[in-house]
Amino acid sequence: MANSKVAALAEKMARLKREYKEIFNEITRDQAITIGEPMKIHLNKSDEKPYKAYTARRPPRALQERADKLMDNLEKSGVVSRVYWPTDWCSPGMFTPKPHSDKVRLVTDYT
Repeated sequence: MANSKVAALAEKMARLKREYKEIFNEITRDQAITIGEPMKIHLNKSDEKPYKAYTARRPPRALQERADKLMDNLEKSGVVSRVYWPTDWCSPGMFTPKPHSDKVRLVTDYT
C-alpha cells in the first residue's frame, strides 16, 4: 500500500511539473521577467550596524562543482552579478543539496 501511495504521489508531481513547466524549469535569461530598470534596495537610516562578510564561505568539496555550475547559471541569467568592491551590507551564502536531486540550493544567512 505504501508503494502505491508513493507511486501516486510521484505521478502527481510529474503531472504538475509538466503542467507548470515554466515554473519548475531552470531560470534562464529568456525566462527572466523584468519591468523597468534592475531593482535597487535603499535602506533607511537606523541604528543598525551593517553586517559584512569579509570572505566567502567555501562550499564543501563534495558540492563545489555543483555550486559553481549553479552560480554560473544564475550569473548568466542575470539573477546575480559579481561584485568586485566592498559593499555596505553583505550576508553570507552557502549551498545545500536539494532533496531527491543532484542539484544544490543557494541559501543566505541573514542572522
